[in-house]
Amino acid sequence: MDAADIERADWMAAVDLKILAYYYNRNPDIYGPSTVAKNIRRTDGDSYNGDYINQRMLTLADVDLLEKLERGEYRISETGIEYVDGEIGPDELPD
Repeated sequence: MDAADIERADWMAAVDLKILAYYYNRNPDIYGPSTVAKNIRRTDGDSYNGDYINQRMLTLADVDLLEKLERGEYRISETGIEYVDGEIGPDELPD
């Protein structure tokens, strides 16, 4: 799955789709923000800042697209999988 294939909710940052695609393609693996930040790229090819990725991952966890397991450990949730698969749309997520 590529980030471009995922429908974006109005409140989402573009990187949110990259984060979801990263976890979706590696389900059920568990990763922290620093690992994700090192493995996804901005449009200009540079890495994202780990603190920024952590903030976005917390936001995705707040709407149940990611599951926060322990401090700094996340995986994609069932809702996240359904969202990426297009089974639920952006209008069905909390604002």
